[in-house]
Amino acid sequence: VCDDEWHHYALNLEFPTVTLYADGISFDPALIHDNGLIHPPRREPALMIGACWTEEKNKEKEKGGDNSTDTTQGDPLPIHHYFHGYLAGFSVRSGRLESREVIECLYACREGLDYRDFESLGKGMKVHVNPSQSLLTLEGDDVETFNHALQHVAYMNTLRFATPGVRPLRLTTAVKCFSEESCVSIPEVEGYVVVLQPDAPQILLSGTAHFARPAVDFEGPEGIPLFPDLQITCSISHQVEVKKDESWQGTVTDTRMSDEIVHNLDGCEISLVGDDLDPERETLLLDMASLQQRGLELTNTSAYLTIAGVESITVYEEILRQAHYRLRHGAALYARKFRLSCSEMNGRYSSNEFIVEVSVLHSMNRVAHPSHMLSSQQFLHRGHQPPPEMAGHSLASSHRNSST
Repeated sequence: VCDDEWHHYALNLEFPTVTLYADGISFDPALIHDNGLIHPPRREPALMIGACWTEEKNKEKEKGGDNSTDTTQGDPLPIHHYFHGYLAGFSVRSGRLESREVIECLYACREGLDYRDFESLGKGMKVHVNPSQSLLTLEGDDVETFNHALQHVAYMNTLRFATPGVRPLRLTTAVKCFSEESCVSIPEVEGYVVVLQPDAPQILLSGTAHFARPAVDFEGPEGIPLFPDLQITCSISHQVEVKKDESWQGTVTDTRMSDEIVHNLDGCEISLVGDDLDPERETLLLDMASLQQRGLELTNTSAYLTIAGVESITVYEEILRQAHYRLRHGAALYARKFRLSCSEMNGRYSSNEFIVEVSVLHSMNRVAHPSHMLSSQQFLHRGHQPPPEMAGHSLASSHRNSST
């Protein structure tokens, strides 16, 4: 399509069939012939969009061309029919085909022009909208009916958190005249729609912020869960219009209400507050099977652990509750602090930083560490008076038969 406009192309390749989608519309599949008359080149060709190797009879053009290579017979084969133009983005997904519904959804813009009042559309009026909904055309004969239809053209935006900014508009009008002498030209009208900043979602992480466990619990095969009762909530605070009766004489204040919404997260991070993990003494554990089952990616280092991938809040709660902290036997560690944070929409909105402190309780070995709190009578002789600073305190019995 050569019309100086942006277009969306998608290719589904399942050898020997390839399906082309242009602006979300599929075309008849074509077969790929790998045993044609064209010999494959010796060197691996560079990745090009829609390119193929062709033979030319004009050898002079082939010698001067940069896009040529030698075949097994020594004859150069230039590249032709490749994509000419600008790319706004390019991605290759290997090993998997996307369905037609997915490709149409990729192209379908979440904002654009729309016309919804077809019931009141006048007689003889026609409405045309291109697939991307960036161009809406009205056709009609009656001026009043045309003006009525024009008033029902709308800008729609189905994004929950629309990108704020200015959307320019241009209204172009063409008139069909019976005579060129009496024909008039109507100038273009330009305007814009301003999309305001949406109310930001508030992601709240909560749970037990401090707990202590014996060292033997940390040294178990699974360790101790860090966030056993983690709760993740997402809400939006918005202004509420306060209705007041005629007798009300007060002033209206900024009243806001928080509505809990169902959201997806795209990542969470568990990081250390303080020194990094010592791999020889401590580890963070997660259920890898559960992550792989949901298509989530894990990055585990000595400083942090990240989970990446779009999933529901319920799934992230379940996975994070399975995060365990484990100590190796005999590790002389007494306390650790962990920081948990989550985000959505590619990090556009972040949660609070939830800090969890764990304390490791070590038992006292009386054999290795004898008590030095001995009875005071072995240091006192009979008849000695206690020092003045101990007046009022009871001393241990000074009986000669007492023992410690």
